Amino acid sequence: MSHHPLAKIPFLLALGVAASHAVTPPAPIPPMTATARFEARDPARNVIRWFPRACKAIVWTIVLCEIAAILASWNASTPVSKLTLSLLTFGGHPTPLKVYMSPAFLAGWAMVISGTLLRDVCYRYLGDQFTVALSIAEGHKLVTEGPYSIVRHPSYTAWIIVSTGLVITETCRGSWVAQCGILDSSVGKIGVVVYVILHMRICIIAVHRTAEEDKALRETFGEEWVRWAKRTPYLICPGLY
Repeated sequence: MSHHPLAKIPFLLALGVAASHAVTPPAPIPPMTATARFEARDPARNVIRWFPRACKAIVWTIVLCEIAAILASWNASTPVSKLTLSLLTFGGHPTPLKVYMSPAFLAGWAMVISGTLLRDVCYRYLGDQFTVALSIAEGHKLVTEGPYSIVRHPSYTAWIIVSTGLVITETCRGSWVAQCGILDSSVGKIGVVVYVILHMRICIIAVHRTAEEDKALRETFGEEWVRWAKRTPYLICPGLY
């Protein structure tokens, strides 16, 4: 494993691209005719319109700050590098920053990439039926193949993996967040805790949402859904839940 900080840059760029893809469904939010009867009981109704954009903005901000910190620390003697590091450090933290690729980062990175790949497979199987809103559109079909033959809600499995990986990569030892001094202040610690809680909250909402999605699908497809549920009893994790 390379410890040279420049080696981390392509991994960071791949992380940003993957995370962006994971929160960008292939179809836009459907019209009210498809969502109206489910909106009141959708536990994600208050977050689906802002979370994807917010998640992408936060991830790319962290990725770009980390890349800038790596490049500036690599050649810290130039005026541009000194200015960059002064903007990317807090509380008089010493520079250059020791941003590097730790084993924890690689583990989290692998989670983001693998979770995004699984999410992409779900996009491909559901096609235009995959939206962030709980909806049943005209001509909706019950998809029971591919990852949907293993668990009934594999896209949430994928998101939980991606979300966990993002928290690890962005806050682990060797990351910009861990090295820049922001965690030395109470405000910085609170900000990171709030960010972690946000990810946890979204994952909890996803788990709760499976019940409403199953209810909607059962109401729509009846016995076809019942047969699928018998063949595929687990919601998110095979053998556990």
